[in-house]
Amino acid sequence: MTESTLVQNDRQAGSFAEIGTPDTIETTLGNRILVGPHQKILLLVHLSASTSNDTVKVLAGANPPAFRGGIGDCIYTSTGGAKELYMLMETARFADDDGYIHLTFPTHVSLAGTLEAYGL
Repeated sequence: MTESTLVQNDRQAGSFAEIGTPDTIETTLGNRILVGPHQKILLLVHLSASTSNDTVKVLAGANPPAFRGGIGDCIYTSTGGAKELYMLMETARFADDDGYIHLTFPTHVSLAGTLEAYGL
C-alpha cells in the first residue's frame, strides 16, 4: 500500500487564486506530494487535535535527486491541541527518487487534521 497523495495546487505569481480543498492527514500510511516542476512547495498543516509529543515529519529525500538530503528530516513536535503550521519545502532537500516528498505522522488516533500543498 502507498501513502495518500496530496493534490498540489499550482500558483501563478502576481495573481489571486482560491485556496484548494485540504487533504486528510493519513496517520497509518503517511502522505506524499508529487514534486512536479516546482523548486519550492508551501505545505500547510492544520492539526485539529494532537497530544504532546505528536510529530509531523517531512522525510529527507535520496541523493540523487535531493542533493541537500543529507541535512536530514524536518520534524515538528506538538505541544498538544489544535495547531496551524506552515513550511516552505525545498525539493533539493526533500524530493525522493520516486518523484515525491514523503510525510509521516504518529499512528495515534489523537492526531487529526488536514494538509495543503502549493507549488511555488
